[in-house]
Amino acid sequence: MMRPKILACLVLFLVSSTAGAQPPPEEADALFRQGNSLYKEQRWADARAAFASAWHLKKAHDIAANLAYAEMKLGRFRDAAEHLAFAVKSWPPTGKADKRAYAVEGLQLAKREVGTLTIQVSIPRADVLVDGALVGQAPLGDDVFVEPGSHTIEAKRAGYEDAREAVQAAKGSAQTVTVTLAVTKSDPRISPPPPPPPITEAWRPGAALLVTGGVLAAGGLAAGVALTTAANKKAVDVSQLQLPQSWTCATPSPTNASKCTTLNAAASNKATLSNAAASSFIAGSAFTLVTAGLGIWAATAAPVRAAPTVGVGHVGVTLQGVW
Repeated sequence: MMRPKILACLVLFLVSSTAGAQPPPEEADALFRQGNSLYKEQRWADARAAFASAWHLKKAHDIAANLAYAEMKLGRFRDAAEHLAFAVKSWPPTGKADKRAYAVEGLQLAKREVGTLTIQVSIPRADVLVDGALVGQAPLGDDVFVEPGSHTIEAKRAGYEDAREAVQAAKGSAQTVTVTLAVTKSDPRISPPPPPPPITEAWRPGAALLVTGGVLAAGGLAAGVALTTAANKKAVDVSQLQLPQSWTCATPSPTNASKCTTLNAAASNKATLSNAAASSFIAGSAFTLVTAGLGIWAATAAPVRAAPTVGVGHVGVTLQGVW
C-alpha cells in the first residue's frame, strides 16, 4: 500500500506539463491531458493507455512519471520502476524540485515490490538479454528491474561464446550480476585465412642436361680441331700456288688469270675454315664452362635460383645461390 502523502502528491503532479522543454507534439499533448483527466476519474487502465500513447510519441520526464503512477495503481510495479527511473534521471534543472522529490519517493516505493539488477558484462558492445528479451548493449547505463522470482541473464557478441547467469530476485532486493564472455574456439561466422602457397624446391640441373652440355662442349672442341686442320691444309695449298713476284692478280693478264682464280678460291676457303674453327673453339669452350658451372651447381647443398632480368638494351639471367 502506498502512503497517503504519496497518493496525494501523485494527483497533484498530474496537472503539470513539460516545463522548460520544447512543447510536445500536438497529439502527444492531447494524449497527456486525456490521461490526466482519466486518472482523476480513477480510470487507471484507460489513463495508463493514454499516457503510454503519449510516451510512444515523446520521451519526456513528466509523461514517464504520470505513466508510472497509473502503472502503480494497476500493480505494474516493474514497469513503474522503469519509467520513474527515467523520469528522475532526465528531470530538467528547471523542473520543480518538489515534484522531482515525489518521483524519487515513488521510485523507492516501486523498487520495494521488484528486484533491482545491476548487470556487468566483461566485453563491451555485447547484447544483454533478460529472460530472452534484449535490454541493451554492454555497458548498461541503468539498472534493470525484474519481477520477483527466477531469471536468466544472457550476453552475446560475435566471436565469443554466449554466456548466461541464473539469478533469483527477491522482492525489494538489489544485486549485481557479472556475466563473463569467453572467446569462441571456432566461430563459423569467421572464415579461416587461406592456406599459404606451397613451397616449391628451387630448380637444379639434372644429369641429362649435364650430359648434353658435355657432348656439345666436346663436339665444339672436336669440330674446332678438325676445321683448324683443314684450314692449315688450305694454307699449304695457297703457299704452293703463289705467283712469281713479277705477276699480280690485282690486274691479271691473260697469262695468269687462271692461276689467280685458283689462288683466290684457295685463300677464301682457308679464311672460311679458319673462321669456322675459331667459332667452334669458342662454342666448345663456352659449353665447357657452362657445363662445369652446372655441375658445381648440382653438387652444392644450397639451392640456386635463376631469374630473368630485362632492362633497357639488355636481357640476361640473374643467378642467386651459395657456392
